Amino acid sequence: MESTRRILWAVLLLTLPVPYWVMEGGWVPTFWLFQLAGFTLAVLATEGGSIVGLITGLFVAEALLATGLLYVVARLAARALHRTVPPSWFTTSVVATVISLLGISMLHVYATPLIAGGARVNLLQLFA
Repeated sequence: MESTRRILWAVLLLTLPVPYWVMEGGWVPTFWLFQLAGFTLAVLATEGGSIVGLITGLFVAEALLATGLLYVVARLAARALHRTVPPSWFTTSVVATVISLLGISMLHVYATPLIAGGARVNLLQLFA
C-alpha cells in the first residue's frame, strides 16, 4: 500500500490542477508551483527585495499546502483501491489510474496568466 500511495502522490503532484493565487490566480499542478518557487528564490538570492520575497513566500507556501493536501488525497485513494479492487487486478487498476491522470493532463485543464495570456493549456504547454 505504501508504494501505491507514493505512486499516486507523485502523479497527483505532476498532473492534478490545484488553485493558486500569487498576484493573480489560476489552476496549475503543484510541481509547477515548486518550479516557480525555485525561480523566484533564485531571483531573491541574487537581487533581494521585499516584493520578490513576498512572491517567493507565496509560491512556497501554496506549493507546500498543495503537497500536503495531495498527500492526504493519495493516501485515501490508495486505501480505497486496496479495499475495493481484487488483488489480481490491483496493479492494473493503479496503472490505469496513472494513465488516466496523465491523459487528462494532456487536455486543456491548466490556466495561469503567466502562460499563454491565461488561456487554458495542457501539461506540455505549461512546462514548454
